[in-house]
Amino acid sequence: MIIFIVSVFSFILEYVINGFFHGSIFSGLIIFSSLILLEPYFRKDKDSYFIYCFIIGFLFDLVYTGTYFLNSGLFLVIGLCVRYINRITPNNLIVSILELVVMISLYRFISFMFMVVNGFVVMNFNILF
Repeated sequence: MIIFIVSVFSFILEYVINGFFHGSIFSGLIIFSSLILLEPYFRKDKDSYFIYCFIIGFLFDLVYTGTYFLNSGLFLVIGLCVRYINRITPNNLIVSILELVVMISLYRFISFMFMVVNGFVVMNFNILF
């Protein structure tokens, strides 16, 4: 039940943040953070966490981005990384914060590289000079 409540709350909070700070650095991170922080609640059933990651990613794509299955796949890959990291590290606040920072960086890097490779974003290095 707590998983459902946190998920709905994170979608609502994401909507509010996107309304006030459209295009900010925080867009997309509330849902993503809840995905990472809810992993300990899926300890008993491994497969349901990965299904949850895919569904939350698909709903995020459907509601916010319009790039169908991009975030579904990314959230699933990040879910695999989170599951592996949580299996080998203790579950405390410091590790969770570090894990959140690393996973957000990985998410931003992978999504940026995907968009560069597929031509959504054009990299122009002439701006630097």
